[in-house]
Amino acid sequence: MKKIILSSLAPLLIFAAQAYASTETGNLTVTTTISAVCNVPSPNGNLVLPFSNSVSLIGAQSLSQDVVVSVTCTGNPTVSSVTFGDGLYATDALSGSKTAGSFRAMKRTTSIGIDSVKTNYLGYRLYASKSSGFAPSETVGNSQFTTASATPGDYTLTLGDTGASTFYIKGRVYEADLSRAWASAATVTGGTYNDTVVMTISY
Repeated sequence: MKKIILSSLAPLLIFAAQAYASTETGNLTVTTTISAVCNVPSPNGNLVLPFSNSVSLIGAQSLSQDVVVSVTCTGNPTVSSVTFGDGLYATDALSGSKTAGSFRAMKRTTSIGIDSVKTNYLGYRLYASKSSGFAPSETVGNSQFTTASATPGDYTLTLGDTGASTFYIKGRVYEADLSRAWASAATVTGGTYNDTVVMTISY
């Protein structure tokens, strides 16, 4: 009789142990970061401005050939705009009195330091577009871009490209006011004139 009772309890004990088995879950987070970065603007050469000593310094000087500027990015950002800096000598050329919308200036390489002699500088204009072979407009903010002291937007070219961008720059020698320095193109002192303009890409 006792043997029968013991054998009937055995399966009950096994069933009770199975009823208390359980599981737990946890989360695995999977992530990666892709940086959106654009390289510095890369021109395909220097902007070489033609000069003629037989034509007017206001508007009649010839336009340069296009310089092509490329911007490459990783992470597929939108390249929204490029802003053109003042250059190195916009203020010096006006003896420290740069005004809104003033021109940029190149400096004769044989002059030394900040030169108070206005005839060591030669003014110029910059034009930029997203289209190659564009016809420059003399309207500021259209394709002509003045210095950063002008109205916001007058020195910024809107791009709006995704992942990469290309734009084109022209220039011409241009004196806004002949009384600033030169009586005429024929009186411009011979030599090499240079300037450096910083281009800032926003994305």
